[in-house]
Amino acid sequence: MLPAAHPLLVGVLAPRRARRDLAVFRKSPPDAVEYRADLQNTISPSRVAKALQSLRATCPHPLIFTLRDTSEGGEFDQGDELRQALYHAAIPHVAAIDIEIAHRALLKSLHPLLATHKTTIITSFHDFSETPSARALDSLIRAGFASGAHIVKLACYSASPHDALRLLAVPLRFPRLRIAIVGMGPLGRAVRLVAPAFGSVLGYAAASAAVAPGQLSIDELRTAWSLLGFACSLPR
Repeated sequence: MLPAAHPLLVGVLAPRRARRDLAVFRKSPPDAVEYRADLQNTISPSRVAKALQSLRATCPHPLIFTLRDTSEGGEFDQGDELRQALYHAAIPHVAAIDIEIAHRALLKSLHPLLATHKTTIITSFHDFSETPSARALDSLIRAGFASGAHIVKLACYSASPHDALRLLAVPLRFPRLRIAIVGMGPLGRAVRLVAPAFGSVLGYAAASAAVAPGQLSIDELRTAWSLLGFACSLPR
């Protein structure tokens, strides 16, 4: 499982530039590493398992396995059968998985394996065009946790101060739940910088290059969090 301490600074690793990303992690260690399997050139259950085994041998940080769908800004578009097989292959090798709230039905078949390996479940939602209404955001939170998630992540495009504040307010309405808030777009960087002060438990940072609009580097995010009084949670 992911460490219970929060907020956790998550460095994003893109398999296509794994060497460069790992070099950044050695100089600027994150609390956890997200492995973006959808950004792997050739993907199969055996290749995913092999890649994660190799990564665990060289990367001391807890791993989050993510297979982001094209509908939510990723590159995976090969259907639920392969999606399920890839999660099955990944779970024994990672501390957490990230699955879209839209695909949460797949968790039912994954629960026995997830329980065996004590894997943290992150359910997520991504909107690159807008920040939904407060009511819609709250509905997503409820749907994510109802599916068995330990953490629900909302990543939304923030075009105005009102968008940013609407997104940041979500953890305040659910103070007992573990929620991650991520901003994208013009004011997305501001959301990312201050999110822990509003109760967000995860923050995502770029390694050698950003994979989402508004994503800051590990050092930038760590510096901002330190100014707010939030140090990276894991010992160096």
